[in-house]
Amino acid sequence: MRVARAFVRDAQEAERIAQASAYLREVSVRVSRIMALLSPAMTFTLNATIVLLLFVGARFVERGSLAVGSPIAFVQYAVFLLGAFLTLGMLFFLLPRALVSA
Repeated sequence: MRVARAFVRDAQEAERIAQASAYLREVSVRVSRIMALLSPAMTFTLNATIVLLLFVGARFVERGSLAVGSPIAFVQYAVFLLGAFLTLGMLFFLLPRALVSA
């Protein structure tokens, strides 16, 4: 934020800050609504992927065509990959704050 250099600019600076705050509020509400939908969807996708990988991996382990630790490795890779998408989603949540602060 720029420092008001003279008292005559107080009204202008207050108006600029009010506009930036209003913009932040609008964008934050919009992003919060989107995150309220996407966060549970991504978590469900992550958990469903883990269940699917464990189920399919257990079948392969049962048949003897896959080592016991391999399904766990696949689950770990999936968690790393989908966890990165969750982190990316949180980045979009924090981005409007950073833009208004600049």
